[in-house]
Amino acid sequence: MMKVFKKAFGPFLIMAIVISFFCSKTEVLAYDFSPLNLIRRTAGVMTTGVTDVYYFLTRQQKPGTEFANFLANNMVSGLDILNITNNERVALSLKPYTSNMLLDRIASLRADDLFANQYFEHESPDGKSAPELAPVVGYKYLYIGENLAMGDFYTDAEIVNAWMDSPGHKANILNDKYTELGVAIKEGEYKGGTTVIAVQIFGRPLASCPEPSAQIKALIDSSVASVKKMQTEALAKYNELNIMKSNPATDRILYSQKADAYNYFAKTINDATGALKSIIDYYNVEVNKYNSCINT
Repeated sequence: MMKVFKKAFGPFLIMAIVISFFCSKTEVLAYDFSPLNLIRRTAGVMTTGVTDVYYFLTRQQKPGTEFANFLANNMVSGLDILNITNNERVALSLKPYTSNMLLDRIASLRADDLFANQYFEHESPDGKSAPELAPVVGYKYLYIGENLAMGDFYTDAEIVNAWMDSPGHKANILNDKYTELGVAIKEGEYKGGTTVIAVQIFGRPLASCPEPSAQIKALIDSSVASVKKMQTEALAKYNELNIMKSNPATDRILYSQKADAYNYFAKTINDATGALKSIIDYYNVEVNKYNSCINT
């Protein structure tokens, strides 16, 4: 979801954007293991089975380029942007932001692009924005947002004050979903004049919510395939026994031997599905913790 705020602020122009990217479950798989009936030699039937919900998460992004320091010989240094921003948060009992070099890199790239392509929007003329730059620098996020400012700023405090006087920018600065901040301050030529562009990139990293174990998911997948294969074999044996049972000429001793073998095989499968159910239950607890984390 995206909302853009624009406001003319004296000689300044400022913009804010909030982008939320949710890594919650994208698909639900239900593994339905029908119970296996044991052949009745005398009396009693032992049945069991598993019907469970198994969530899986697919979304992953590969790390990108390393962070590179950018030049900072501007009208304002930007060194105090983080501290001043955190003062505003602490005053309202919010946790202060931690500095993140990858977010600094995104902010720097955004400022460079604004000057290079002579625009002042959250999305470049070719459709690129902060979320598209995140995987380029290797930042995996749950939430990402951006504040922009352009004008004749002389101090870092002027920039933060301008943002705090704008509802949209203030909402970004005080958003409790964000935990990290990147900043870039650059001076350059814009439409025939020299000006300063300031960029804040807010983020909450994916790593703040531990993902369910990929190894357990792989174990579940392989176990499901194994159980299904055994069930197919068991069904063939079960049908064979039913045919033997309905045939008056069937050797009772042979039938009993095959029934014993089937019952042992069926019990093995039922035990395996019971163990698999426990693994799935454990994995789903971890998934629910993860989903709860990324949605808070």
